[in-house]
Amino acid sequence: MKGRGLVVLRKVLAILPLVRAHQGISVAELSRLTGIPETEIAGDLPNLVNLCGVPPYSPVDLVDLEVEGDRVTIRFAEQFRRPVRLTLKEALALELALTGVADEDAGPFAVAVAGIREKVRRALSPRVAQEVSQAGEHISAVRSPGLAGKMLRVLKDAMNLQVVVTIEYFSRSSGRISSRVIEPYGFYEQAGHWYVVARAVERDRVMTFRADRIRSATPGDEEYEIPDGFEVATYRRQGPPSPVESGVMVTVRFGPEIARFARETFPAREFVEDADGAVTATLQTTGTAWLVSELLRWGGGAVVVDPPEIRRELAERARAALSRYGEETC
Repeated sequence: MKGRGLVVLRKVLAILPLVRAHQGISVAELSRLTGIPETEIAGDLPNLVNLCGVPPYSPVDLVDLEVEGDRVTIRFAEQFRRPVRLTLKEALALELALTGVADEDAGPFAVAVAGIREKVRRALSPRVAQEVSQAGEHISAVRSPGLAGKMLRVLKDAMNLQVVVTIEYFSRSSGRISSRVIEPYGFYEQAGHWYVVARAVERDRVMTFRADRIRSATPGDEEYEIPDGFEVATYRRQGPPSPVESGVMVTVRFGPEIARFARETFPAREFVEDADGAVTATLQTTGTAWLVSELLRWGGGAVVVDPPEIRRELAERARAALSRYGEETC
């Protein structure tokens, strides 16, 4: 019961400052920002929040969280003007993560990373800030810019000069690498990955490419112009492209231990929570190569319910992988 109460408390403290700062926020957006399922936000959570307040706990001293339709509003929550401060453990984790990317060789976004680091430190309580500063003296990280960082630098330079770039790109849907000529328009980061919004010359349409799937980038001589009114924020709101738009319907079950992470990262059309805490995901896909590769990284935690041919293909790929290490096939 104690563990369950702590989980609920964390959810409440995550929701209150967000709703107060964004009155009328949609249930879907609040779920995306906090990781709390929409059904929970619109269900029992408001009843628990409405029991929060300050002495003497009269009606005007209690928080009033309301969900009307798909919009969430809050009243009497002045004491929650700021988000919950980071704990020492959380702050140290961020410090360690940022140390490896805050140096001058972190790529074209080093300035942005350094700004994030400074904001995190300003958000700490004095005691935690002092301990993090002391711990930082003992943290050292050497980070290679990596292939994605190198590709981003080339693409950003090409965009500044407005010259086309020929890239070798791995397509997740087909599982193949192909050559494409693109005109970079802008960049954005989402869920830990950098994306390039560019016009694909041969297809004559604007597309989004994930930076770590670009194997090579070679600038050309032909010039281009970025269209007036282009806003990369539009593409960021739409999110990265997904190969789950049409084709065969697939059903995958994720075990309780990985269900939440699956909800956050697996590109499914719909998730249904089971009684044991597992989730069943459904999606459509035009190709199976990317899906089988995606499911392999989940190990035994993901089980293909339907169709059987994808289940067999996944089993064959798993056996082939095991055979490379001299293991007995399953």
